[in-house]
Amino acid sequence: MSADISAVLIMVAAVVGGFILLFWVLPWMIDHRPQEPDHAAPSIPYLMDEAHLVMQDHLDCDATSCEARAHAVRVLREAGRMVPARDDR
Repeated sequence: MSADISAVLIMVAAVVGGFILLFWVLPWMIDHRPQEPDHAAPSIPYLMDEAHLVMQDHLDCDATSCEARAHAVRVLREAGRMVPARDDR
């Protein structure tokens, strides 16, 4: 009888642990992963051509999560080469 109860408790603990890992720990790890070096902001401002290349290289990146793309967007907007959408004005 006590062997059955212990087996059930072990299974419940394994299932609960799996759910905690899947729905709490893994999303937290994805959100807090270290930023890759090529996505970091540059130490000196981009030149216009560099900003265009960064925008092409980081086409799949989002400017809110990729510092390099955000800096390139800022350089291009300040130079008047990129006009914000109507929602951003």
